[in-house]
Amino acid sequence: MYQFEFTDSARQLLAQLMKSDPQQRSLAFIEGWLFADICAPQAREAQEWLDALQLAPSPLDEEQVFAFMAFHHHISEQVFAESGYQLPWQDVASWPQLHDWSLGFLAGVARYLDTLLTAQGQSLELQQALQQSTEQLGFFALQSAQITAYCEQQGIAETAFLQQQIDLAAEFAPHYVMLIEAAAQVLFD
Repeated sequence: MYQFEFTDSARQLLAQLMKSDPQQRSLAFIEGWLFADICAPQAREAQEWLDALQLAPSPLDEEQVFAFMAFHHHISEQVFAESGYQLPWQDVASWPQLHDWSLGFLAGVARYLDTLLTAQGQSLELQQALQQSTEQLGFFALQSAQITAYCEQQGIAETAFLQQQIDLAAEFAPHYVMLIEAAAQVLFD
């Protein structure tokens, strides 16, 4: 019987599986995607989000499915905890992890963001807050060369700028689900 706890061995199993992903996504990408999917206005059953990820090999074996479900549960517990979701980094981590998490996050919110932003009756204030939060959490999807060029152009230290962006994203992440819930109210009223 499998434990429904996201253990180091489950993390290693998923990391190994992602090495053979035909789309070359990392576990950081999957975490960003799952965070966005968990925050969505309408929850999905496990089979739905597993299918949406288009993972290979298909079908996944039982151990892989349970590892993904434990990972989803681990992230979901953080999202709905009083302290909120904590980004998997708190300082200038490796660029690929930052980049992949943001790419995954943006891929995950793509299924509902436009609907929320353009919903009839959505307040301008909520639209702006949602747009700004999403842009901040997706900031690291930019190419590192773009950030380097911007910092050089502005005459600012890149490491300090990146740390500032990480700190801002860390402030937005714990409250993102509440923002989605507030924005989704117009869909269900």
